[in-house]
Amino acid sequence: MVIGPTNDSGSSVPPTSREGYPVARAHRARNVGEIVVAAIEAVAAIARLAYARHRQRRRAAEIHDALRRFDDRTLHDIGFDRSEIASVAAELTGSAEPTRVRATLADAPERRYWTAFDHFMAERESRASRHGSLLV
Repeated sequence: MVIGPTNDSGSSVPPTSREGYPVARAHRARNVGEIVVAAIEAVAAIARLAYARHRQRRRAAEIHDALRRFDDRTLHDIGFDRSEIASVAAELTGSAEPTRVRATLADAPERRYWTAFDHFMAERESRASRHGSLLV
């Protein structure tokens, strides 16, 4: 089997070195172009991520400053202590996972009512077992 171009007699003719240059140059230019586009896209993605994190931190700082202005009694009325301000700000902006029961239940209001009901029923059963009656 003959591989490559052949001459009139059917024998294999080695290609000249100049014949492959335009094809190789086009292939190399396409590869370099793809690499440059991928690098620009990666830099743009990193910049978008850095800007989003900057906005998130700035928002958390604004929330932190606003909560810090409240007195302890107001913070207690809201439902947390002064030592939790940074954590609350981080949770509200999405920088940290919500770990508070309040924050978790706020996402699912229907669950809050079931939790209160479950708590009420557990207390009722506890009182009933202590007093020996189900009508407590």
